Amino acid sequence: MGTIGYVRNNEETLSHLNWKNVFRTQKWKMKRNGIKIRASYRLHLQDLINQIVKEELVLEIVENENKKYLKEEHLRKLIFPQEFMLILERCKKFEFLGFFEHDHSSIRKLKRHTNFNYLILRRV
Repeated sequence: MGTIGYVRNNEETLSHLNWKNVFRTQKWKMKRNGIKIRASYRLHLQDLINQIVKEELVLEIVENENKKYLKEEHLRKLIFPQEFMLILERCKKFEFLGFFEHDHSSIRKLKRHTNFNYLILRRV
């Protein structure tokens, strides 16, 4: 693992975040032991003011020529980093150490938005 450095201030950390890709469909495939799975995940904006999104997960499963489609939907509230930071400041039970990214070989300070972001806090 890499060395974890501290972030100088909240503005520096928040400036790295990019939410433009949050509503794009994510797709992936898996194949194991003769079973094929195609998955897609997407957020659909439902209520902009209250930050409500519909989370949708669709699976296509093929096993021995049999196909099954599974679809799950849930409403979720998005909590953006700026809101989280305000909650954290008012809580006063944790110290914010920073946002970090992980690429399966190292952990480093967040430079761009990815699906493998981590928020690190320390209990005070």
